[in-house]
Amino acid sequence: MNVLVDIDGTVSDDISNEDSHLFKTASVIDGSVEAVNKLYQSGHNITFFTSRVEAHRKDTEDWLIENGFKYHSLLMGKPRG
Repeated sequence: MNVLVDIDGTVSDDISNEDSHLFKTASVIDGSVEAVNKLYQSGHNITFFTSRVEAHRKDTEDWLIENGFKYHSLLMGKPRG
């Protein structure tokens, strides 16, 4: 199964692109790492899908790795709702 996971407000503080300087220091929402990694360990294909723009890919990837999220891919530039 493919699982799409939003980042801001779902696994981290809700940070807008206008406040992108906060991406690197965002807090992890309690239990989110364990929930995502459990899906990953169960064989699901985990894709983070975010409205963050491509210019913030490195900061986003670094944040996901530093906080222990297991995932397969990262899609940037999701339309904002």
